[in-house]
Amino acid sequence: MRVFPRIFGERDATAAFYRPGKEKRMKSYTIHLIRHGICEGNLEGRYIGRTQSPLAQEGIQALLELKRKGIYPEAKKYYASPCVRCVDTLKVLYPTADPEVILELAECDFGDWENKKAEDHENNEQTDPGETSDPAAEKIYKLTADPTELPFDDLTAGYEKVETTSTVTIKNEGTEAVTLVQPESEFFDIAPVSEVESSGNIQLAQGGEQTFTVQPKLGLSAKDDPYVEELVFASDESTEASATVTASVMVKTETPKTVTATVKPEGPLKFGTLEQGYETAPDAQPVTVENTGTEAIRIQLSAPEDYEVGEPSAEVLNPGDKAATFTVQPKTGLQVGDHSDTISVTDQNTGNTLAEVRLEFTVSEPEPEPEPNPGLSVTDSLEFGTKEEGYKELPDAKKVTVTNTGNTKIVLKQPSSNAYTIGTLSATELEAGDNATFSVQPVSGLSQGEYLEDIVIANDANVEAYVNVHFSVTKKKTDNSKKANNLTGIKKPSDIKDLPNGTQKTQKALKLPGTVKITTTKGEQKASVKWDVKGSSYDPSSAERQIFNVKGTVILPEGVKNPNKISTVIAVSITVNGYQGTEAAASDNKITGIDSNGKYDTNTKITFTASGAGMDNTNPRKGDTRYQPKSWKITETRTWDGEPYTATFRVSKPGKYTLKATFGQQKYDGSSWKDTGTQSESTVTFTVSQAAVLTATPSPAVTQTNQKSAVQTGDSTPIMTFVIILIVAVVCIGGILVYRRKKK
Repeated sequence: MRVFPRIFGERDATAAFYRPGKEKRMKSYTIHLIRHGICEGNLEGRYIGRTQSPLAQEGIQALLELKRKGIYPEAKKYYASPCVRCVDTLKVLYPTADPEVILELAECDFGDWENKKAEDHENNEQTDPGETSDPAAEKIYKLTADPTELPFDDLTAGYEKVETTSTVTIKNEGTEAVTLVQPESEFFDIAPVSEVESSGNIQLAQGGEQTFTVQPKLGLSAKDDPYVEELVFASDESTEASATVTASVMVKTETPKTVTATVKPEGPLKFGTLEQGYETAPDAQPVTVENTGTEAIRIQLSAPEDYEVGEPSAEVLNPGDKAATFTVQPKTGLQVGDHSDTISVTDQNTGNTLAEVRLEFTVSEPEPEPEPNPGLSVTDSLEFGTKEEGYKELPDAKKVTVTNTGNTKIVLKQPSSNAYTIGTLSATELEAGDNATFSVQPVSGLSQGEYLEDIVIANDANVEAYVNVHFSVTKKKTDNSKKANNLTGIKKPSDIKDLPNGTQKTQKALKLPGTVKITTTKGEQKASVKWDVKGSSYDPSSAERQIFNVKGTVILPEGVKNPNKISTVIAVSITVNGYQGTEAAASDNKITGIDSNGKYDTNTKITFTASGAGMDNTNPRKGDTRYQPKSWKITETRTWDGEPYTATFRVSKPGKYTLKATFGQQKYDGSSWKDTGTQSESTVTFTVSQAAVLTATPSPAVTQTNQKSAVQTGDSTPIMTFVIILIVAVVCIGGILVYRRKKK
């Protein structure tokens, strides 16, 4: 008997068997014991017994290297343990062998150490020993299967053996021991790896597991759909404790020879859109070609004009080979337009197109520079509280942040104030998105009064930007009265109505007062209000009429108490009118290109343009109106189909003419322009004189851009000239004839 190594070394042993007392030597056998290659569990440092761990790639390579050196001999009969790593080792070393799987050769279980690392055991030992299970806890019956699906390789009808054997492990994850009942199957052979009772039942303790081998039965006939069966491993103790494994296998008729391939991704390769003049092309994208047929293919790719196509990673693909990969990338410098195309994947052997790859890439016109749209956002308000007249300690300075919310550079000017000390701007030139800060602090020595002020941040873009600040100075106490100054009421400000549509969402624009009147036990006083403008529902961009409330918190002056807990929250109702629409004036409709004082003759081609009022409104709002040119007339009416609203004509007969253009009113309904039925006319009267040089050539027909028909006015053909020429010709011919007769 000889024992062969895994990769670490070897041990040798031989044995010959004799019958004592006999001269004739008995028949002997040589048994070779081969240990499985390194599995993935070995590399991970796990204790692997009954756990099904496949061979690691390193183990496969080591076995192949030892096989190349001729270490492993051929044999007449092959046996294998049911462990996957053992069966796979035999397949690597002896691909044509038909091993007999012996269940009794299965390795023993490591118990608590099974499929665990040393560090896992160390962590378990650190568990709090005071933790004990509750004996009164509910009994749990739970079985799990790993894996839950067993898809087998396709079989061909008439097969005499099944090469593939799969395993499934059933584990008791409940709290109680169970009696596992092995399922019976119509299409699959199921056998436990370890020896079981004659009854076929298996006892599983808590945490215990049992591994089964599963393989399709012999003699299954071919059909169009796979054999699918649910294998239910149940428990005698509880109907709820079961684990289901779905096994499936396809039995096909003999596969005919096919030459097919697929590409991934199946959908188009989308490279997006870039502006003309782009210097960097979109990233290259990979395409894989997979041989889905039964025959080898030789890959040939078409070459789209606007794309760079890389060489495939493999020119020839045999059935079962890994997919070949190539890359595709648009070229640089492509012109404006749609550059969609297709790559054909062809088999050079047959000349057949196997697959196609759709390519999509667009080059767009460069975006025009955006219209300057300056904008600034500023800290809403600053509240500095109340001080008594003659105060020496100033309120703390507060910071104001100014942010450029537009798309163009803005230059700020240093703010100023008489009642407040304004710090220097941290920056005066703000690019889009930049911000600047400055500090604000009341000055010393202010007399009694309310110092409510809008500190304006002036700028070269003339954008309205300000911050509302408030500081209150009360009269210095001169009496020694100990009468409490308690709040007794707050006078609600009047509602604010009829603000114009589009009013800015600021305290100042919404006309919210900076102070309100309050009553106290010592009389009437003013108190500042901090309005929550941002928290209101008002939308400045809405064209609809809006009625909303703005809440404010009254800031009680120094010395005023509120023992009765009167609410200091007030609200003001504000009404902002709806957008009424911009009414285009019919008087603004114009005809350009033709002048009543212009000099025109019968050889002049006259071109004019009709311009409707409001046609330059590129961002209309619901309710806006405009006038669209519809038709024009000199002697006959001609219409326009659309822009440009231009026409060209020539008048061949001198005289005085009137050009009349008709405009139709349209109103924007929120999504499109609609005709209202209202029309307006504009006219221009002009004079055409006879051209100085006459020609016998008939005047060309009138031309007109974008109109349904053309018109020609008058006829300047010189008929009398032709009449005179004809008379002279007749006289000459008659004279010639008379002369010839006299001569005869």
